[in-house]
Amino acid sequence: MKILLFFPPWTRKLGWYLLVPSFMAGLYCIFTDFELEFLKLPMFAIYQDQFMGHTSYLSLIEDNLTMELIGVCYVFGLLFTGFSKLKIEDEFTIQMRYNALMWSTLMSCFLLLFTLLFFYGTGFFICMIFNMFSIPTIYVLRFSYLIHRSNSSAE
Repeated sequence: MKILLFFPPWTRKLGWYLLVPSFMAGLYCIFTDFELEFLKLPMFAIYQDQFMGHTSYLSLIEDNLTMELIGVCYVFGLLFTGFSKLKIEDEFTIQMRYNALMWSTLMSCFLLLFTLLFFYGTGFFICMIFNMFSIPTIYVLRFSYLIHRSNSSAE
């Protein structure tokens, strides 16, 4: 069976090297408001809305790119970890991928409902940021768990 749209197997390890540190750095930056000063740069913005300020379109803004850099590393980590080809890709691994995708979508919907019902104000905004990454994160965790469980039962 020919599988398309997967990264080479070696990118899985690279994905974990990007995923774990960027996850920890992201949590640290969110809860401590840490920013690297040398990443404060002028950036082109399609849309910017400042709180109690003015809205601008297609303009240059001054922004600190710490969280953006961490987010990009996290997304690439998720992509490489979740969508790298395994050494053996067969119907069973495709079924595991499907299971992980369905499971992550369902869990993300439950998290969204929980957030809508119990979080308000700034806490709601922070939870929505986390929820934005929930489907690929839960997919990677669930798929990795299924692979580990499959390898453990095979031994």
